[in-house]
Amino acid sequence: MSAHSNTNSIWRRLIEFHVRYRFPLLVFIIVGTIFFAYVGVNNLAIHTDFFSLYPPDHPYIKIYKQYRKMFGTANMLNLVVKVKKGDIYNADTLTKVDRLTQAVLKLKGVNPTQVISLTHPKLKEFAVGTQGLTIKPLIQKIPDTADELQDIQKKVYTSEG
Repeated sequence: MSAHSNTNSIWRRLIEFHVRYRFPLLVFIIVGTIFFAYVGVNNLAIHTDFFSLYPPDHPYIKIYKQYRKMFGTANMLNLVVKVKKGDIYNADTLTKVDRLTQAVLKLKGVNPTQVISLTHPKLKEFAVGTQGLTIKPLIQKIPDTADELQDIQKKVYTSEG
């Protein structure tokens, strides 16, 4: 008996088996598919944890772990301007905030669309009037008068978010 006829015989018997038991095989495949679909849906959890790819003993990662609950993410920079007397609603402090904002925007790697600052034009004032909805930057220029400063403070405290 040659190897060729032996191979044909195996394939022939396999095909005959599938044809003879096609309905039990079909039921077996359907039941198996339903079982694995059920197990997959109930036990499958897709989770991406990029943080696990970082070296855990690196000093930068240790600092990140220490402060991430405070700041939320490693890709965020928070600058705080604190005044010694009074509040931030004065021309000198708002000028400093604006200078810092412009300096941050010039830093390499900073996405300017994600910068938020009191003096950044992205921070908007929304007003509804008889003409409709008006949207303009909260601070168009650093105010000079006490009334303008008070107006900005009022806008900050009365706007949502």
